[in-house]
Amino acid sequence: MHQLIKLMEDVEKTHQGLGRAIGMAVVCIKARQCLLMIAPSGCGKSVITDVIAANHPNPVKLLSITKARLTSYKDTFSNFF
Repeated sequence: MHQLIKLMEDVEKTHQGLGRAIGMAVVCIKARQCLLMIAPSGCGKSVITDVIAANHPNPVKLLSITKARLTSYKDTFSNFF
């Protein structure tokens, strides 16, 4: 079984409905794409970012975004789209 499918299934066991979102996040990371998740409280955004952080080296997790804050991460995101 492919690692991505296993990860999605593992997440679905404990957090129903988040497996596909995890899959999309992993695909974005591999493609060096930034992913902005906007959803109401309690939808699992933090779960998704925690799973990604646990499975990816050197994660960058921003809890809030402002233009000034993104400027400080300019070098970090310079190779992303």
